[in-house]
Amino acid sequence: MNIDLLESMPIAFIYVGVAILMLVFCEVGYRFGVRGRTLQDKEAPISLGPIVGGLLGMLAFVLAFTFAMASSQHDLRKQNVLAEANSIGTAYLRADLLDKQYGTEVKRLLREYVDIRLKAASGSDINTALANSVEIHNLLWAQVSLAAEGAPIQIPL
Repeated sequence: MNIDLLESMPIAFIYVGVAILMLVFCEVGYRFGVRGRTLQDKEAPISLGPIVGGLLGMLAFVLAFTFAMASSQHDLRKQNVLAEANSIGTAYLRADLLDKQYGTEVKRLLREYVDIRLKAASGSDINTALANSVEIHNLLWAQVSLAAEGAPIQIPL
């Protein structure tokens, strides 16, 4: 089974599917139990204990499955945030390698980028934050391009 397919499905769809499967299999088990009873068992009341036990077991399975998916999503997001923070920190330190006029502007743009990302993470409009991030990225690239044109790298042959 392709794990990407499972991760791309909405959790509500998975929940409804598992709930329906639980109900169907409970009904199938109940029908087998009714059919398998002998004549002397017909007078005995039907025990719901095994059905309740099975439902609680399936509930525990669904909860464990849901928490595992949420945990993996949380870990992935945490890794992405850490990678972005490291990249920003590295870019900030490398701005010292540029001329003073370009390095100062690059550092200012990086601080502005971090502010935008923090506002986006705290719940502001994500589309505006993405548009501003792309604009800052273009401005950063323009500053680095100007710095490279001013002091081209000489590669010895």
